[in-house]
Amino acid sequence: MWARIIAAVSLAFTSLFLGVPDPDPTGLKRTVVSERFGATLRIVENSGICETTPGVQTISGYIDIGDNQNYWFWFFGARQSVNASTAPFVLWFNGGPGCSSMIGLFQEHGPCRVNSDKKTTTLNPNSWNEVANVLYIDQPVGAGFSHGTESTVNSDGAATLVWEMLQTFLETFPTYEGRELIFATESYG
Repeated sequence: MWARIIAAVSLAFTSLFLGVPDPDPTGLKRTVVSERFGATLRIVENSGICETTPGVQTISGYIDIGDNQNYWFWFFGARQSVNASTAPFVLWFNGGPGCSSMIGLFQEHGPCRVNSDKKTTTLNPNSWNEVANVLYIDQPVGAGFSHGTESTVNSDGAATLVWEMLQTFLETFPTYEGRELIFATESYG
């Protein structure tokens, strides 16, 4: 028994100090490095949180650009009520600038609503992912769950970063390439 405990602790410390990720017992987490932009995606796929429709793909996590910019995103594939293989691709940003896109997800047109107990969710039958694939991104750095020490200071810089994030996502998930692309925002999204 002690041998197993010592081996497990040794493996955990080795992983921690050598920068090797801990094994994921759920098989849901993975890290992908973009060959084109050098960005890294740290993702969880099909977590069963918020969107619970069978067969609908969900992807959440961070797109890390450079050493200091970590952008939170949450993607929901189109539900089966449409032809998911041809459904458009929507890129959603809440405005501000500086408001989390999770506001749009949880309070407006996302796949679920938070119940009054604040612990559970209910499917939203009017969600945009009823008819489209939707990618919610918190940007700029400092908005929502996005964090880092560098941030863009103008619209041109933000547009470049969004382009890199989108290309990194599509490079990793080429199923969604070539779809009709819809940019949707509120305010100064």
